[in-house]
Amino acid sequence: MFTGGWCSPQNDGPALRSVVLMRFANKYAELHPTDTAYIRENLYSNSTAVGVKNPIKRDLDFLFNKPQLVATNPDRYTGYWDSDNCEPWEEVSGKHFYNRLMARRAMVRGAEFATAQGDAGAGDAYASAVGDITSAVDSHWNPSLNTIMPTNNDNRYDDIQTVFASLHSHAEDDDYYVATDSKVLANAYYTLNSFKDYYNINNIGYNSSPLNLGIALGRYTGDVYNGGCDYDSSVCPQPCSGQPWFLATNAMAELIYKAVGQWKSAPISIDATNKNFFEYFNVQYATGSYAQGSSEHTAMLTVFMHAADSFVQRTQYHTNDIYRLDEQYNQDTGAMMSAGDLVWSYASLVTASAARDSVDPVATFASLNTGDTVLQEFVVSDYDVSPDSSLPVFRVVGNTESLGGGDPCGSGYQERIATKRRCGANGACDYSVLVEVPKGVEVEWQMARTTEDCSIGEKSSATTVLAADNNGVDITSASWA
Repeated sequence: MFTGGWCSPQNDGPALRSVVLMRFANKYAELHPTDTAYIRENLYSNSTAVGVKNPIKRDLDFLFNKPQLVATNPDRYTGYWDSDNCEPWEEVSGKHFYNRLMARRAMVRGAEFATAQGDAGAGDAYASAVGDITSAVDSHWNPSLNTIMPTNNDNRYDDIQTVFASLHSHAEDDDYYVATDSKVLANAYYTLNSFKDYYNINNIGYNSSPLNLGIALGRYTGDVYNGGCDYDSSVCPQPCSGQPWFLATNAMAELIYKAVGQWKSAPISIDATNKNFFEYFNVQYATGSYAQGSSEHTAMLTVFMHAADSFVQRTQYHTNDIYRLDEQYNQDTGAMMSAGDLVWSYASLVTASAARDSVDPVATFASLNTGDTVLQEFVVSDYDVSPDSSLPVFRVVGNTESLGGGDPCGSGYQERIATKRRCGANGACDYSVLVEVPKGVEVEWQMARTTEDCSIGEKSSATTVLAADNNGVDITSASWA
């Protein structure tokens, strides 16, 4: 048992609770349109008398109410949404992006809900707070670091709570800080980049043969909390500090699934703010907007669906086939640690899975792959030789026309140069390239290092893959000979 001190109060509770209960009330009204008394008697009443069951209004009023006058403007009040309180990890007191974004969601929904319940005065009051909360949320953007500050005036920048903020405040009819927002994607990249070499188990990394694992993520780099337990060194080598969390790893999957779900029916825009996120997953397109149906749009949907899956596969890998999720898993051994069967670990997998289901990957990629070819991702792992300046280009060559019939300068060769995917702590790197190949064909291929004019110098081991038509990018990998 952890016996240290917990930070309190946490003012995200009223926002989260009211948003959930308003969703419940709206669904109840939809299913029981003649039962108007249930909501009034149990969830929302205009009365604030003691003893009245009024959980939604009490929570909304708590966020909106006026603990103090703003000294510089006697005509304006600030509500509890703007008070110093504690973030989801119960460690830091201050003004937090997560809590403020959830408060904004509650006030936006609360204004609509109160008005619908005949409480127009409260609806107007809640609506009047939205502008101030929006300005406060926007103050967390740090343009010099191109990321979101979890807490104002605090130097912790790679906290996964900012990803959860987008997930928990997401609304289909409000595009504010949703998964496809450029700042949200830039913030996701900042977090990924911070963690990519942070844990030793990330050397079993993204696209490393034979596994396709997203990187393990924790709450934030520098975390020291490990459950407050004294672990044997075989479980957690000393010094035993904060470890990867299942809920953090699953959150990245959910964010990307949600982005894919939105991009299915919309253009994909790459700009200066979010470009690093795309490049992290080897999307090397120029800034601009890519329309539905374009080859670039199709390629990005498939790449990001695979990317999201990779983080769930990381979770799956560390359950050790017992289908259990504790709070943390060890950064060296992968062994589960800290609080056993943590509810939020399971909840994060449930919501990530729901986000994946909403994409309907089978139907989506069946509609994208209607032709005679399929996108194939070719990956070469563990290339750890110092770069040879005379052989600067990585290319895939193989027995299909798009792979040059074994000649990277051959007719029909697709000039798609492989890009470094990731590098492990030992300096070994993975290289990846996407190429269209005929469906149902056995493709024999190698990756080659060449000169600019295609003269081949070094090759990887040869590998054969059957190009299938499944849910997105097919993956095949080899190692350097």
